[in-house]
Amino acid sequence: MCFLVRQAYAWRIHWSWNPLVDLLPCERRLQWQWARESEGPRLAKGSWQPIGGTAAPTAVPDRATAVIRMLDPQVRALPEDNVSLKLFWQRVHGPLGGAQAV
Repeated sequence: MCFLVRQAYAWRIHWSWNPLVDLLPCERRLQWQWARESEGPRLAKGSWQPIGGTAAPTAVPDRATAVIRMLDPQVRALPEDNVSLKLFWQRVHGPLGGAQAV
């Protein structure tokens, strides 16, 4: 998963190679969605389980999504890449190289 963070006139690029683990410390909640949206329960720290269990919606939702709030220190804790995407290409082709994209 890639995170692009605006920085003045450039972008910082950070990678999460294991988002289920890397995003676990972040503030997370469920978002119930109907024709209009309704905020769902917060998720417990260190877990993907809703606090107090899953509250039953009053009507069957059309869909549900996870909302994750990352603060800058959490993003900065992830590996930062450069504009040539060196970390990305190492991950794709391995540390010994291989065919590089043009």
